[in-house]
Amino acid sequence: MKKENKLVKSLFLALALTMFGGTAPDGVVAPVMAQQVTGTLGGTVTDEQGAVIPGAQVVAKNIATGTETTTTTNENGIYRIAALTPGTYVVKVVADGFKTTENSDVTVKLGGSTGLDVAMQVGGQADIVEVSGGEVLIERDTSQISANYDSRKVADLPNAVGGGGIDTLALLTPGVVDTGDAGFSNTNGTGISANGGRGRSNNFNIDGQDNNDISVGGPAVGVDNADIVQEFQIVTNNFSAEYGQAGSAVVNIITKGGSNEFHGNLSYFFRDRKNLSTLSVQERASGLKEAPFQLSNTFNMSLGGPVVKDKLFFFASYQGIRIAEGSFIQSTAAGLTLTPNGIAMARQVVSPAIANVLAMGSPFSIGIGNPTIRPDVPTRLVNVNIGGRTVPLEFGAIQRTIGTPFEENFSTYRVDYNATDKLLFQPVIYIKRANLLMLF
Repeated sequence: MKKENKLVKSLFLALALTMFGGTAPDGVVAPVMAQQVTGTLGGTVTDEQGAVIPGAQVVAKNIATGTETTTTTNENGIYRIAALTPGTYVVKVVADGFKTTENSDVTVKLGGSTGLDVAMQVGGQADIVEVSGGEVLIERDTSQISANYDSRKVADLPNAVGGGGIDTLALLTPGVVDTGDAGFSNTNGTGISANGGRGRSNNFNIDGQDNNDISVGGPAVGVDNADIVQEFQIVTNNFSAEYGQAGSAVVNIITKGGSNEFHGNLSYFFRDRKNLSTLSVQERASGLKEAPFQLSNTFNMSLGGPVVKDKLFFFASYQGIRIAEGSFIQSTAAGLTLTPNGIAMARQVVSPAIANVLAMGSPFSIGIGNPTIRPDVPTRLVNVNIGGRTVPLEFGAIQRTIGTPFEENFSTYRVDYNATDKLLFQPVIYIKRANLLMLF
């Protein structure tokens, strides 16, 4: 047995410190950050006849954390609130001589601009008009082409089941396909190509921080725990200048934070391929009678909640993956090698030294995984020139099953502190370590 302790992702530490700056002259809250990790809310406030209402107070309250952000409409009745944490909001509008309007279930998406126009009714401010908001399906204020997947979609879709990477969500987006050429793109996780762009030209961000692998394509830290994802976004075209290093697509992931309610998750995923799965078409053609051995165990847990209501929150998670499996490997008809019969034939016509060299160079001389000749690929005699002599030797395709146990530990820690409605501290730590054992 040979043991290889491979640190696939040893330690990735991100201190995402997001500070929301002051208020711009037109009432816009201006963010200061590396990459977009927030959304925008804006629109026009009018009366029932369509006349604009300047000076109306607009308050956006995050339902989960209770954080309120306030602005006022300008002389044209327009308001805009930037740097809102993605989530669901209640938007209250108050103006003299009009009834208070409350819009519930207003969704703010990562990197998106939610348009919400409000028509106010004449009356006293004590009277409240409740309006149900909902998801905005048309992006009217930005030109970027993107797809967003909230935490519910990430959890419900099967992409991340059992520790599968959620980067495959990108393949559900129009214009995005698998690169299909691992040798060319050489990427971590799933290689994606957006609108014909190169797989290595994508830009990956997590909580606004750069998450690009510096050696190959793909993310430095592959997120395979769906429980920590608040929102997944892929921007395929017309993205803004803040994503300057992207030549193809931009993939943004926002992790979950705590809220005013305690929430958590505890789950376990088990897979027994040998007893609960069937053979693939290729495995049947190769002569296998049963599926290769594989036991997969994935267990994760998470917990988040308040430390100080409306002010300080925490969220922590852990995912462990333990896989014991045998990887079935086959050479192709184009990659024939000397068979044991071919080596025996060589010993009859060449010197022992040359025969030993031929034997040492044959994959059959390495007993890893009990190598056998593929029954579905016919063996053939190939004339080989050895020392000026032409010798017919038998060549064939090889197959074997190699034990490759795998272990992964992935944990995240996040704190959100709302110092004021314009100042947010958000440190996040990600630690991911994986060990690969190769059993010979």
